Amino acid sequence: MSSLTLTISKRLWLGFAAVCLVLVAAVSYTSLTLTSITGVAARITEVRAPTANASADLTAQMNGSLAILRGYLLTGKEGLKTERIATWANIDALSAQMDELSKSFTNPENRERWAATRGLFDQLRAAQDKAEALAFTPDAFPATKILTEQAAPRAKIVAAMITKMIDDEATRE
Repeated sequence: MSSLTLTISKRLWLGFAAVCLVLVAAVSYTSLTLTSITGVAARITEVRAPTANASADLTAQMNGSLAILRGYLLTGKEGLKTERIATWANIDALSAQMDELSKSFTNPENRERWAATRGLFDQLRAAQDKAEALAFTPDAFPATKILTEQAAPRAKIVAAMITKMIDDEATRE
C-alpha cells in the first residue's frame, strides 16, 4: 500500500478544512465589501445628501431674494426690504453649512468650486443692495436726472434770454 492512501478520517478532515477555508474566504470577502458599502453609505448620508439639500435650498433662497427685490422695485413696499434681509440671513446660514460640508468633499475640485461660488454671494448681495438703494431716486432714472440737473437749468437760461430779447424788441420803435 502506498503512503498516499488516505483513510476515511483523513479525507473527512481534509474536506472539513477545505469547507472551513472557503467559509473563511467568503466571510472575509463579505466583511470587506460590507465595510466598503458602509463607507459609501456614510458618505452619501453625511455629505452628499446634505450637500444636495443645502445646494437646492441655496438656489431657492437666491431666487427668492431676486423675486423679493423685483417686487420691491415694482411696488415700493417697505416690508419687502425686511423680507429680503431675512432671505439673506437664510443664505448666510446655508453658506456656513456648505462651508462645513465642503471640508468633507472627496474631490478637491469641488472644494475650489464652492470657494469660488461662495465669493459670488457677496457680489450678488452688493448688486441687490445697490439696486435697492437706487430705487425711487433720481439716479434710478438717468435720463430724468440729466433733464432736471442739466437740461432744465439751461432751458431756463435760454427762456430768460429769449424773454429779454422779446422785451428789448418791444421797447424799440
